[in-house]
Amino acid sequence: MLAQLNKKIENELQNKQNKQSSDYLLNRHLSELNELVGLSSVKEEVKDIINLNQISKEREKLGLINEPISMHLVFQGPPGTGKTTIARLIGKIYKSIGILSKGHFLEVDRSKLIGRYIGQTTHITRKVLEQAHGGVLFIDEAYSLLQDGDKYKCPFGQECINTIIKYMEDNRNQIIVIVAGYPKEMENFLSTNPGLKSRFNTFINFPSFKSTELLEIFSSAVNNSGYFISDEAKKENQDIINDLIIAAFNNAKENLKKKSAEELSKVTGGLNLPFDLKLPF
Repeated sequence: MLAQLNKKIENELQNKQNKQSSDYLLNRHLSELNELVGLSSVKEEVKDIINLNQISKEREKLGLINEPISMHLVFQGPPGTGKTTIARLIGKIYKSIGILSKGHFLEVDRSKLIGRYIGQTTHITRKVLEQAHGGVLFIDEAYSLLQDGDKYKCPFGQECINTIIKYMEDNRNQIIVIVAGYPKEMENFLSTNPGLKSRFNTFINFPSFKSTELLEIFSSAVNNSGYFISDEAKKENQDIINDLIIAAFNNAKENLKKKSAEELSKVTGGLNLPFDLKLPF
């Protein structure tokens, strides 16, 4: 009887220590999230997802019925907007609240998943999924899985996607898959397979950083490297960043103008109409 009582006390103490450790890690990872420059809307959405999963875990402990929650995510936005950083943190956070057993992070792209002949892709993809088991698998530019050049015609892309979907279904709550890329391309990608749309129904939009946020990121990187950046240097760098943003915008505007002219040419049958194509900005 005394041995059983001691064992019970030991278990209770261990559970208490585990909870304290988990709470500490969760708070640390949430602090990392809060300290990131910008991304205010992204942070709020991530916190909402975490809260929803925590409530689900507590209901499960109480024996209450839970609606199934798909933990797989779609990150939409241009490159360099913090998608990879947030994906890493999600793995750590889900580990700290007991959703993932490992919480590690594995990033892949098309080259790591698509084989060169029939049957090879299934083996390669499954091996990657097994490596990510217990953590987060991050697939950047996921739509490229189905692309061969600029068109959706990769012969082995669907083989890869079917393997991913089956693994997700067979290993629920053991892996989180995050697919990322530009919004329009991601929408087209998800529409190619009903299994994708039903499993990826949580979207997080990543806006481009403002010029002041880019300067803050730059200054932080300089400070973390043990250097000091003066106010004068900050002003010069802010001017450089502003010039780069304007240049990128003008380049995008010219590309859009060219594309619009090409599409109009298709509609008019290539007629050389006397007009000047103007954009509203």
